[in-house]
Amino acid sequence: MQASQYIEDLSVLLVDDDPRTLRSLSFLLEGIGASETHTAADGHEALSYLDNAPERPDVILTDLNMPGLDGVEFLRHLSMRGIASRIVLISGENKRILDTAKTLAQVHDLNLIGTLQKPITQKALREILRQCLDFGAQTRRRDRGPITEQELVDGLMNRDGEPLRTVYQPTVSMKTGAPVGVEALVRWAHAKAGVLGPMSFIPLAERLGHAKFLTDLVMRRVMAEAALWQGGGLDLRVSINISVTVLKCLDLPEFVVATAKATGLDPSTVTLEITESHLMDDFKESLETLARLRLKGVWLSIDDFGTGYSSMEQLKRVPFNEVKIDRSFVTGAAQDTETRAILESSIELGQRLGLVVVAEGVESREDWDLLESLGCDVAQGYFISRPIEANALPDWVREWNTTGLPTT
Repeated sequence: MQASQYIEDLSVLLVDDDPRTLRSLSFLLEGIGASETHTAADGHEALSYLDNAPERPDVILTDLNMPGLDGVEFLRHLSMRGIASRIVLISGENKRILDTAKTLAQVHDLNLIGTLQKPITQKALREILRQCLDFGAQTRRRDRGPITEQELVDGLMNRDGEPLRTVYQPTVSMKTGAPVGVEALVRWAHAKAGVLGPMSFIPLAERLGHAKFLTDLVMRRVMAEAALWQGGGLDLRVSINISVTVLKCLDLPEFVVATAKATGLDPSTVTLEITESHLMDDFKESLETLARLRLKGVWLSIDDFGTGYSSMEQLKRVPFNEVKIDRSFVTGAAQDTETRAILESSIELGQRLGLVVVAEGVESREDWDLLESLGCDVAQGYFISRPIEANALPDWVREWNTTGLPTT
């Protein structure tokens, strides 16, 4: 699959059993500049093309209800072949069926971009292809795979902390419009593969028993950088993601407080984010650590809220200060009544429990306006800012305070 920067560069495979739909989509694609288009009348024909084509297409648009090999089966075969093309599901079926197929594509670890319901307009098609372009760099990083065990060990032993990188995504109060914090995000600068996301190395660090060492490195760097901007007058809370395996380390509370004080940072301005879906692992040990962190003034946040199996129980048993609603319940909720219902009830629940409610995945003005109408406390997402370097944060805050919320 080639790197594509423009819609005209994208190669597209259309899979649909209706010849009229294939002709219509081909015409629409030609109208927005996508000149390299291939068609297949069903899943079998599409798989035959993929198995024999010299290069995989950048994008696959596939129908669901097809004779022979339907779209749901087709997704399984794409996963079995390790297809890294960006996937768009198209269908005239009930929206719930389309949503189920979307979930299945994600479970198969396919590069799903989104869904389109028939009849498809040129505007909707153009927008989904633009999303494919935005997703391209992330897809290419996934193709290169994770780092090796030796690369991980060598990197962690590097005295200068290379090749770890930390970037920060701002969060903004929806009541005042002011920046209130940042989430620290860790990256790995690979010599050949480029900048890799956390899933390329954190699971490996956990498996090899290096999760605590990695966490210590990240915490020291993040707190040192946070102390610098707080010393410069930026009153921003800093959030750090914590692996559940690290919560089993009973000395974690002392380490967090000592590291914060050593850098001149007030521990009460630090938030540790714990992913909800992993929290039940070794819960007894984790609960002791979490309780002691709260006693020492460190804030706790339940991350990806709504994606686990025991959300209500977690909120009752753990002394959280904050709940972060997963992006799957935020992005596009203004156009999806079911997602909106889940979002609205999550905000109400969090606030009734006295928690600060943060919405992740705010990607558009529509997302922001809906959250504002629902009374959400804090927003985070690309509509506000992409992750930025620590030294760029003061300028970003000044610009935000001057210009405020984006107009588009």
